[in-house]
Amino acid sequence: MEEQKKKLHVSGRILTLSVTIVVCVAVMSFLKPETFFTVSNLGSSLTTVTFNLILACGMTVVLMLGCVDLSVGPIVAFTSVVVAKLLQGGAPIVPAILAGLLIGSGIGALNGTLVGYGGLAPFVATLGTQSVFRGLSYVLTSGYSVTGLPEGFSKIGQGTLWGISNLILIAALVAAVLALLVPRLAFFKRVYLVGTSRSVAFMSGINSNLILIAGYTLSGFLAGLSGILMASRYAMGNAGFAVGYETQAIAAAVIGGAVMAGGEGSILGTVLGVLLVAVVNNSFIQFGGNAEWQTAISGIMLVFTLFIDVMRTRKAKRKGLI
Repeated sequence: MEEQKKKLHVSGRILTLSVTIVVCVAVMSFLKPETFFTVSNLGSSLTTVTFNLILACGMTVVLMLGCVDLSVGPIVAFTSVVVAKLLQGGAPIVPAILAGLLIGSGIGALNGTLVGYGGLAPFVATLGTQSVFRGLSYVLTSGYSVTGLPEGFSKIGQGTLWGISNLILIAALVAAVLALLVPRLAFFKRVYLVGTSRSVAFMSGINSNLILIAGYTLSGFLAGLSGILMASRYAMGNAGFAVGYETQAIAAAVIGGAVMAGGEGSILGTVLGVLLVAVVNNSFIQFGGNAEWQTAISGIMLVFTLFIDVMRTRKAKRKGLI
């Protein structure tokens, strides 16, 4: 019964988001026909949000566990710096990329270990690693960008295939794979169960700590991937990359149906959440707003969505539905 309610909630959120996005695009196309609904604007907007989409997919899994990952932004920056340093020093492209993915996964595993076996609150653990790896990024670069990267590496983030940005294709592939796997793999069913109740998961023979480590490792892996793509896109590693991206990732996942308490969430909902935030941000810019407001807008949308979810839960409790 509880599982059915969650599915209905997710389905309802997906339908609501889909309609909202269509309405917003239609209104903006009417109000700004010469600048909004154009190939250049839509292509640029989609390319920009690819980093957020990849991070938000990982964040969705962490939120499903009833946790949060505040370190994804610094992981992006740290990975971009390390990979750029390796390439600048003459390392081959493929090994450098693999090193970046390994670093992201390792930091994620560290977060999961601190939360699972260390007993630290997710907020505290990842806030700590957030500071550590952002700081290390600045230590490694002394505040300067790491440039002089091979052209072959830059083509990954700057190139196109069939006229579509490689970044869009990679992000779409990541989202599609996770959207297919999350409802089907036994691992993700364990993730839902751990997020719903660790005690129930324990009685079911599930090692919650290992699931936590695996979930955080996936988030770190995707953050590392995002850092590699960002370094490729801008042809440099930079300690200032992805500042505030954790807020945008959390906002997209929560808007898409994930709940901070855990046990709920869907990749499709997260994709729609990312698109809705992107449409709102782009609309704001279309009317002369400053692009620096993007993180603030994401925060506002996050707070509003959380408020609506709290009201929905209270109403359901009054009716005896939960």
